[in-house]
Amino acid sequence: MNPSYIDLASVEYIVSNTSITEAWKKVRSNKGAPGVDKISIVKFPKWGRPKWKLIKNQVKAGNYQPMPARRVEIPKESGGIRLLGIPCVLDRVLMQSIAQVLSDMFNPTFSLHSYGYMPGRSVRQAALQAQGFYQQGYTIK
Repeated sequence: MNPSYIDLASVEYIVSNTSITEAWKKVRSNKGAPGVDKISIVKFPKWGRPKWKLIKNQVKAGNYQPMPARRVEIPKESGGIRLLGIPCVLDRVLMQSIAQVLSDMFNPTFSLHSYGYMPGRSVRQAALQAQGFYQQGYTIK
């Protein structure tokens, strides 16, 4: 795939049974609270299956509208609150599917030395790599 644009084939794959099934597995494993539609992870399959053809067609046509996120206040340890937005389960599944497709498109174009938000990579690994470069005599000019 050419990473310079999202083509119709990419959109088709985003809503394919394969991609949506993988996205659903990830969303389900993360659990999480329902969004503004109050549809939980447990209720989602029964709710979503009869609607899937319509949703898929909306995504493919470019007129799918995500639901607003449910706002929740989370207390901070240091005092005060942090606002958290909880998308509905359907939107989380679609976002996960999109993320999977974009990851497949763009990750191969990243440097082998990229660590930010890369699957299987961590801050610790990045620090160890930087330390290794330093020990080999590499510097920034």
